[in-house]
Amino acid sequence: MTATGPRRRRGRILFSILLLLFAIGVMPLLWTSYRLVSDMGRGLELNQKQMQLDKAHSLSSQVAMYVQSVRDQVSVIARTLEIDAERVPFSERLVRIRDQEALDRYIDGERFIYVNVVDADSGIGPWSGLRLQDVAVQSMLEELFRSGQHGTPRVSVPVVSTSLQEPVLVLEEPIAAAGEIQGVVLAVVSLQRIRLMTAESGNRGLLDVYVVDNRGRLIAHSNPKTPLATDVSGLDIVRFFLESQGTTGATVPFAVPAEGGPKKMLGTYRPVPDNSGWGVIVQVEEEKAYYDAIVLRRQSTILVGVVTALAVVLGSLFAGQISRPIRT
Repeated sequence: MTATGPRRRRGRILFSILLLLFAIGVMPLLWTSYRLVSDMGRGLELNQKQMQLDKAHSLSSQVAMYVQSVRDQVSVIARTLEIDAERVPFSERLVRIRDQEALDRYIDGERFIYVNVVDADSGIGPWSGLRLQDVAVQSMLEELFRSGQHGTPRVSVPVVSTSLQEPVLVLEEPIAAAGEIQGVVLAVVSLQRIRLMTAESGNRGLLDVYVVDNRGRLIAHSNPKTPLATDVSGLDIVRFFLESQGTTGATVPFAVPAEGGPKKMLGTYRPVPDNSGWGVIVQVEEEKAYYDAIVLRRQSTILVGVVTALAVVLGSLFAGQISRPIRT
């Protein structure tokens, strides 16, 4: 018998043993690992999406409640001044408000920065708080005063105060009596409360949470180092929100530019449930969102590789043990 005969026989035996080891050991392990990683990935994805939706829903509701609360407060001031407006001239009531410093009670340092009650004809009246001289704020106050003269209550878009280095809201509520507009309540409101609520929603930096207005400009961000009033309408997730035009919201994958190539993200947007057009964005890197699944996939790959290498080594040893007596 030639030398090639035993080598061929040993090769066939080795092939058969390796095939058997792969069939009963490696393949079931590979299939189990694949199913485990896939199921865990789907579960993590569902949980992550639900968590982001819940967080966006909660923050959007809090933002709406805060804005509504300050609107209600301004409305209360206006409705209070409408009481007995027909018996007491409005100009006299303005003098009384100024002398009694009645508006000081509304300046709390957390919500109202400035409150002004003005005569609809003269445009002057008592005020309290910090009178911002920013051009943008003064321009918005004048614009809303004109709206109040026509009996239309309004809330401005966020206006950047250069002196405060933060965006603020300007609110206006007309004061009517006997079918005529007698005055206007003007207020400048801080958005500090919204920034604090947004920062608390960031899970200590795990998530990026931010609030944008209807133009795609930042109102608040969970990272305090992020400049406010920045135009972020170019981000895909913000663009999706602006294009949704106030629908219920969604969770979608997207990418952001980064050094070394685009970074994959998972983002959720949800509109604030009022007529402001604002929205809440919650986003996280996919590597952070699916970290457990990525680690499990890596470990499974290593395990399958080790088992495969072990099967080859054992198969070679067994093939040698079996073919040696035959060669002899």
